[in-house]
Amino acid sequence: MPSNPPDFSAAPSALGYLHQVRYALVLLLQARAPDTVISIEKIDDVAFEDTGEPSHLLQLKHHITHTANLTDSSTDLWKTLRVWATKVADGALNLPGVILSLVTTAEAPAGSAAQLLRDGPGRNEAEALRRLKQAGAASGNATVRTAFASFEVLSAPAQEELFSRIRVLDMSPDIEMARHLLQVVLRYSTKEKFLTGFCDRLEGWWFRRAIQHLKDPQSYPGISWREAQAQIEDLAEQFRLDNLPIDFPTELDMEEGDLPADERLFVESSNLSH
Repeated sequence: MPSNPPDFSAAPSALGYLHQVRYALVLLLQARAPDTVISIEKIDDVAFEDTGEPSHLLQLKHHITHTANLTDSSTDLWKTLRVWATKVADGALNLPGVILSLVTTAEAPAGSAAQLLRDGPGRNEAEALRRLKQAGAASGNATVRTAFASFEVLSAPAQEELFSRIRVLDMSPDIEMARHLLQVVLRYSTKEKFLTGFCDRLEGWWFRRAIQHLKDPQSYPGISWREAQAQIEDLAEQFRLDNLPIDFPTELDMEEGDLPADERLFVESSNLSH
């Protein structure tokens, strides 16, 4: 009986990158702080910057299925630790004042190190560190062992400081839920019946802007909340009832009373001519 052919599909990776860009927009708008600047694939998957210095780094892990979990031997968790530990060892990351978030659609099982690194009353950084050092030393997985070796380069105080900065945000929104969150953030920017088209246009602008940033981070080092807000205000003006985009795809169900007085006269005279 023939074995199943290898799966060479790049769909999961592609969805992961698209999710990263979309979720960056959601995070930027949720910040609601005029001075906020965000970058993508510059300092980390996504990073918030304050006067040019990183203040919050995020590693995003996206899974299509809901079976993924963050055990102590999870490659997602160890790959993330390797990234951050390497940055610390190289002097590229100064830990004080920086939050490090692992944002994943996977779930942290009860009693796992990842669960102990969630914010809240059950947080226990020392036990999480102990568990992961034990799991890394015992693992036979090449990815985990490589990451563990990178982590062990750090001194014991540096390891403790690193764990004090880590926040695990498991069961986070996937790419479709991120779109829902975007619509929630924008729900007061236009009428409900125009919201889908409004979000489509904002995302179109965002992806173009993100491409500029990714291609040329020197010229476009980040994207600011003010820039995104200006785009939202411009779109809100376009989506007024008397000024809808000419290519708006939705058939509008409008009463005569929805129109300005001068346009009502036009409707009436047109009806009389027939």
